[in-house]
Amino acid sequence: MITRGNTEFKNPHHPEPDYVVRGFELRHQDQEADFRYRMRKAEIGRPSEEQREYAARIRAAEARSQGVDPEEQQKKVHAWNEKRVAELRDHVEQEGAREYLIDISHILNGIDFTDFDPTFWFASGKMVPEPPFVGEWPPSDTLHITGKETWSEGRLHQRYFGARVRFELQPRRMPDAPTGRYRSDPTMGLVGGVTGYVGDGDYLSGDRWSNCWLHRKQTMYQFGFAAPGDDNRKIIAISEAPAETIFFIERTLADDSVLDFHTFSGQFPMPSVTFTRNDIVPTQSIWVELELMFHVQLEGNSLFWIDRELLLQVFQWPLIGS
Repeated sequence: MITRGNTEFKNPHHPEPDYVVRGFELRHQDQEADFRYRMRKAEIGRPSEEQREYAARIRAAEARSQGVDPEEQQKKVHAWNEKRVAELRDHVEQEGAREYLIDISHILNGIDFTDFDPTFWFASGKMVPEPPFVGEWPPSDTLHITGKETWSEGRLHQRYFGARVRFELQPRRMPDAPTGRYRSDPTMGLVGGVTGYVGDGDYLSGDRWSNCWLHRKQTMYQFGFAAPGDDNRKIIAISEAPAETIFFIERTLADDSVLDFHTFSGQFPMPSVTFTRNDIVPTQSIWVELELMFHVQLEGNSLFWIDRELLLQVFQWPLIGS
């Protein structure tokens, strides 16, 4: 059986040494700091609360000069938006398609591979949650991600969530490579849909955003023995795909509401990495971590929803020598 928790699972047939786990934890601390740094930069670039209030007063004065009550207009617009969001929620919950990926229990439960099999073997996986976006690994051995974020404030609101999955290739299973060159070409599976929406504008609320990007990364490591607290990581290769825009909805006061959605429907490539025999210690295992992360930005009357759930599946793959 696979060991499961609320947000992670471990393959009991492929345990991770403590010094490897510690090395990954150090890497994740660096990544978390980098995520927060980039998100904070985006927030600094947006208008402050004082600026938003000042701009709203100017727009309200302009509306009154044209015979429009801005407060009354805001109430009507908000009521229309709330009705539309309720209709959308009913539609998603009642009509949203529910699809499943192929079963991979035979991979995760452990096969008696030969010593010459050059496959990166699955070791562990972990959901990187940021509520309301959370995940769990039920008996299907597929990560189920759920969450719906509805926003109404004028300040920029961001979420960063996804999954990290780790694999190992022991030195005895390295493939032949006459030229000393190697290539790693993993894939992952993703099924389900996401929805972005911004409501109609009013004189007092300012901009509305619903943006989503998908980040994909492959990082290859080796880990040496080290004293507790010491950094034992050696990055062999790293490759990150350009951020994929899932949707980009940014509207100002005069613009109408916009609804957009995106459907993920199967297997897709992760970034490829290459390295040479001289880049590695031949007596140490090669570890790979695959990352799939969503970055969401909301501002004003907006939302980002996962339609029922996203199903994320991982696959083992061979290292290719040339």
